[in-house]
Amino acid sequence: MIKTSTANTKESASKTQNGDNMAEALTRVPSIQVSLSHDVVPDEKSDVMPASSGSQRVSPSVSITSNASGEVREVYMSEQTIEVESKMSFDLEPTDHTPATGRQSQCSRSSVDHSIKSDRSHVSYHSMRGELRAPSCFTKWCRCTGRLMDRLLPSNFVINPESRLLLIFNLFLTVCGAVSNAVLFYQAAFVDFSVQLDVVLGLCTCVYIFNIYVRMHTAYYDNYGDLVRDYKTVRRFYMHRPTGFLVDVLSALPIGVLILIKPESIVLRRTVANVRFVQLTRVYMAYHFFRTWERRLNAPILFLRSLRDLGILLMLFHICACFWYIVACPNAHCKDGSWVSKRHLSDSTNLEIYVNSVYFIVATMTSSGYGDIHPQTMDEATLCIPIIMLGKFALGLIIGDLASTLSNLELARVEIENMLGVIVNQMKDQSVPMHLQKRVIQHVKYDWLRNRGHSLRDLLEHLPHCLRMEVFEAIYSDQLRSITIFEQAPDYLIRRLSCMCEQQVFLPGDFITKRGDIGQKVYIIRRGSVVVYHTAPSAPDYFLYSGSIYGDVQMVFPTIPYEHNLVADDPSDVLVINQPEIQQLLTDDPQFYFKVRRYIQMKYADVIQDRKPTMTHNV
Repeated sequence: MIKTSTANTKESASKTQNGDNMAEALTRVPSIQVSLSHDVVPDEKSDVMPASSGSQRVSPSVSITSNASGEVREVYMSEQTIEVESKMSFDLEPTDHTPATGRQSQCSRSSVDHSIKSDRSHVSYHSMRGELRAPSCFTKWCRCTGRLMDRLLPSNFVINPESRLLLIFNLFLTVCGAVSNAVLFYQAAFVDFSVQLDVVLGLCTCVYIFNIYVRMHTAYYDNYGDLVRDYKTVRRFYMHRPTGFLVDVLSALPIGVLILIKPESIVLRRTVANVRFVQLTRVYMAYHFFRTWERRLNAPILFLRSLRDLGILLMLFHICACFWYIVACPNAHCKDGSWVSKRHLSDSTNLEIYVNSVYFIVATMTSSGYGDIHPQTMDEATLCIPIIMLGKFALGLIIGDLASTLSNLELARVEIENMLGVIVNQMKDQSVPMHLQKRVIQHVKYDWLRNRGHSLRDLLEHLPHCLRMEVFEAIYSDQLRSITIFEQAPDYLIRRLSCMCEQQVFLPGDFITKRGDIGQKVYIIRRGSVVVYHTAPSAPDYFLYSGSIYGDVQMVFPTIPYEHNLVADDPSDVLVINQPEIQQLLTDDPQFYFKVRRYIQMKYADVIQDRKPTMTHNV
């Protein structure tokens, strides 16, 4: 009895020690670096996408599995598996452990589990990428602002960054930024505080306030090119990015509201006009818009750069015209002997003076210099020096930018023209007949019009093999399935056969194959019409159209030569498959190979027996 109790005591002590070790391992809940997996395929058809499952409320059920070394492998939260790196270090939390029995260890383990379930604040999620941290007070204010916006506005959607509607909105936002900045300089120079200008600035401010809401719901691409669509992640990224929320807030500050304090005060209006220069951050919004649009693959680069350069040039003219007026009339009080006084414009309207100022700046920066308006004082002459230098520099950059854009657009055309010149010279040196030279030149030009000098197979060469096979299957599978031989072919065979197809273009009069040639190719007509004849094309035997195959018997009996001449009657696209490749493909599937062989033997029994040339028509 004593031995039994001693053994039970040792067993309970070992269980207690194991339980304490397990409880200690489970209490190691530090800051865990995790990465949620989301569906990153954007929906091109919809502009607004629902938030991903990452934004759902996580249920309190949490279970942590660990190995013998105490390393956490997986964390299960709300039926989501958060993959954690196996080589992850854990910091021990300050917990008190006292010796206990096995039952007490189970209770302590359950209490640890309960503490993990009830309080998830022990687990903090840090981004795998370093971020610029904002001050704590600013972070708290951002959180309060976000909670308020969540209550007032719907937040369960995410906008596709490739949306056309978003592109139009960003273009409108850029126009509003340009107009508002132009009005700021105009008000500061001409001291014109009309109601119309205040209304324009107010509307632009409303647009920028709405822009904060839009950008807070716009998905973004991370460093790996994946589209992040989780609303909470998008909002956190927008709030913490240095060029995100802070820049937009400065651009959307309703500074004009201060005018309502004392509308008739000119001093207050001038002060507000000067403070409004904080909103020059809207220039960055315009820069960001053009940079983002130019990165798109199908973006009209020449149009975008022309529009951007034109906007920059007009803004330079406007700003220099404002400074040209400020030098002559500081605080709207014109000096004696200034260009305004010499032109007798002191009593004119602001619009008339502004037009004369812009006229002088354009004539000076473009080196026209008519001389009717010229500097009259030392201050005006001093200002003209940097204006002339800035005009030369700006026009040179803009002209060079447009010239380089045009040259890059014509780069492919220049390469084709150089290649065509080399081909013509080589054919002349080899005494190629003139009619063949014309056909070669015609074929190269037609290939440029169709494919811009590139083939789809060469362009997709860098893609993964399976993806490349899927692309060719999507292009050629329907065409192959329409042929009787491949109607019952397995899917993997059609996929491999599609990857073997090489599309070639034949112009009217081009020979596809000639009578007597050994059948090393199988031809499938994809588009156009082909004349099949024995002696002369004026007496054709028949025509081949889309879906017809020629040379199917050569797939099984490659030594039998072709019986007919094939000439393109219209511009035709023909799929060409090498006979050794297709024969190897058929031999890899013996069951399907014997079906094809039996079909060919039954259809061309007389040809195979006599070893005569063969052809097929609309198989």
